[in-house]
Amino acid sequence: MKAWEDMFGGSPKAMDSPTSDIKPVFAQDSPAEALHQATLSPKPAKHHPAVWVTRWVDYSSKYGMGYVLSNGAVGVLFNDATKILLLPDRSKYIYMEKTRTAQGVRSHKEERTVLNSAVEPPASLKKKATLLWYFEGYLKGSSFKVKSDKHPGRVSGECVGPGAPPADSDMASMAAMEPTYVKKWLKTRHAIIFRLSNKVIQVDFNDETEIILSSEMQSVTYVNKARQSGTHWLSHLPQDLELLKRLKYTKDILLQLIGGNATSANANAASPLPIPAH
Repeated sequence: MKAWEDMFGGSPKAMDSPTSDIKPVFAQDSPAEALHQATLSPKPAKHHPAVWVTRWVDYSSKYGMGYVLSNGAVGVLFNDATKILLLPDRSKYIYMEKTRTAQGVRSHKEERTVLNSAVEPPASLKKKATLLWYFEGYLKGSSFKVKSDKHPGRVSGECVGPGAPPADSDMASMAAMEPTYVKKWLKTRHAIIFRLSNKVIQVDFNDETEIILSSEMQSVTYVNKARQSGTHWLSHLPQDLELLKRLKYTKDILLQLIGGNATSANANAASPLPIPAH
């Protein structure tokens, strides 16, 4: 139960959990059975998640996980569970931190502080704001390199996702209303898993394939080894054994989290991120 709460922020009984909407897809016991039951002429989904992770770097050995979203926003999920997000237009950034009770216990409520990028941050946030700019410079810069995906020790990645995102103007208005950010992440032997605030679960596998599950759209986007992507309704999966195998793997990991049998395996490997020690 604790592992579930750490990853998803709630009880597995809650219908709002990321797995509750995808359980019907995982009703089959094996990829072969799922393949047999898949529709013969699936219709590709016309919609896909508006925002997903496009680049990431694991620097949890010192600071945390940095990432870029498809809308251009840059975020960091720090080791102390606080979060910071630079909006797509770079004019503002948001600092997020769980509130604490009078006894000092962290609650489920999150306090947000919106700061102007052109204004000096308060002393208490100066280090994290500085780290945000370092992460942005690295992840969006020409020095960004994806470490070998041939083994589970990689510390960075680049994702294809479902294709072109909506227009910049649409993204800016969406981000201003309710910004999307990474809420939790988990590294396993074969993949890295992101849970986003827009109810998307994204799995970036070590072999450069990707799964993006959207509970709101009831769709799955699969990026194959040739870096070709396709988005499908969860109720009309194609006869693609590779996709179904990865869905089963995702299901198994989520079920382990529900059962409290999985823990985060965030690697303490050296990172290429050029951030000075403070």
